[in-house]
Amino acid sequence: MHKDSEMTRIIEVRALSQKSKNMEWDATAEELKDIAARLNVLEVKDLHVQLSIEKKNLIKVSGNFTAHVVQSCVVSGEPIEEVVTDSFEDFFGEHKRHAVPIDIDMEAQDVETVENGRIDVGELVLQYLVLGLNPYPRKKGVDEVSFLDEADKENPFAVLAKLKKQ
Repeated sequence: MHKDSEMTRIIEVRALSQKSKNMEWDATAEELKDIAARLNVLEVKDLHVQLSIEKKNLIKVSGNFTAHVVQSCVVSGEPIEEVVTDSFEDFFGEHKRHAVPIDIDMEAQDVETVENGRIDVGELVLQYLVLGLNPYPRKKGVDEVSFLDEADKENPFAVLAKLKKQ
């Protein structure tokens, strides 16, 4: 079986009606392990997702998620648990990219193209989770680490002064 994403949740576009569809789920233990590996974090303890899908001219996927993620402190390497929450809204269209009009409206909403009549809303959530991670997690109270000797801190040009004397 081919796995498209660490947390695949496929929506078949042809099965959508004008009535909005609501979805809610928690990632499984296996998915959490795979997501942690993808994100290069120590652990993803849980991930809860709520979505709403509406089909009109475009398909609107909106929702929110909450995840408890354990990352390594960039200074000490100690584990830090953080809560990542976000809400999002994306639009999908069934048109081909080459059929998009040439005139570009900078105010217009970005529209993703539906591929093969399917939208993987699980992958969409993971993309927003990646964006929500703290890129430099730091444990509270941890100072920056200095790799210089005390003598080097006093005068950064001491090495140059020694070379000049030679």
